[in-house]
Amino acid sequence: MLALLLAWLSYRYVEQPIRQKKLRAFSTTKATLRSGFAMIVGMWLLGNVAMFLLPRAPWSGHQALLQAKGDAMVMHGNCAMPRDGLPLSPVAQCVEGQRNGPVRLLAWGDSHTDHLMPLYATLAQQQHIAILRRVYHGCPPLPDVTPVGEGKLRTWCTNFSRAVRDELPQLKQQGVSGVLMNVRWNGYAALNKPGENSIAVLAAGQNGLPDSVWDKQVGVAPLDRATSLAVLQQALQRNAAYLQQLGLKLVLVLPEPEMQRSPPECVIRLGAAACNVSRQQAEAERADVVAMLRQVASQAPNVRIWDGFDHFCDATTCYASQNGHIRYQDKNHITASMARSMAADFKPVFDWALQPLAKP
Repeated sequence: MLALLLAWLSYRYVEQPIRQKKLRAFSTTKATLRSGFAMIVGMWLLGNVAMFLLPRAPWSGHQALLQAKGDAMVMHGNCAMPRDGLPLSPVAQCVEGQRNGPVRLLAWGDSHTDHLMPLYATLAQQQHIAILRRVYHGCPPLPDVTPVGEGKLRTWCTNFSRAVRDELPQLKQQGVSGVLMNVRWNGYAALNKPGENSIAVLAAGQNGLPDSVWDKQVGVAPLDRATSLAVLQQALQRNAAYLQQLGLKLVLVLPEPEMQRSPPECVIRLGAAACNVSRQQAEAERADVVAMLRQVASQAPNVRIWDGFDHFCDATTCYASQNGHIRYQDKNHITASMARSMAADFKPVFDWALQPLAKP
């Protein structure tokens, strides 16, 4: 109804007067061109002024949006994600926590490892240790797989993961005792979700390249969900076995609940209650991934599972915001404040990862 009213007002008081040349600004062709140009320039100026002023003098809703979007940890150093995945940045540029302390743990994963980094860094500072951050967004930390999708083979992911694997023996010698791994596994398992590009994985060959897949479609075997989950499980099992061989522990973080709408925008526009999801739905979306991770852990004595799901959900609902604090930066990345709030619960498994792996 509002759209119809605005359309009629525009037709009655703008379009018709222009057509009938009742407005002086549009009475001649030359005047129309001048007026049109002035309107374009005016809109450009207005947009630029708004972009400049809003971050400095935001209205209350926009301020809340900026606060949630900016609630992320600023990483130290110049820890790069090079285009081809190589070379790895120097260790000194990629440490968090007590940066001048001994490097005792490796945080290895994708952007979901980064969104837990505030939690890791908090505990590392308490222990006076440093954590090495080896993160490449959009890449699983598995040297034996190559993600496929969007018409691309993400060979840079395989290059990066293999470089990290090659670094592990040296890190062990230098005092690293464990690996912390939080990954959006769903994002590499042909997830069919509106508004997302679907990515699958294939086993990588010796050179990091699987067989040609340019004529294959994500969602259809061998790029279907079941096959991708199987490839991920086999690669993760091999990775866990290699870590055990080196004497390294592995903490696997189970997936956090994902939202259907981006909470910062949703909460401001619709209110907090409209942005929550049911626990049943959130559990269902991660069920096969959780089963896969638990299966890996059950067969590897150097692996432990940690699940922060209950920090987000009660018996029925998973909350996008609570007590006025938005918990997510977008649909699946949590804020730094939310990550830090779980530090005490994560501490036992963090401390376990710091202890030497018992020999069988």
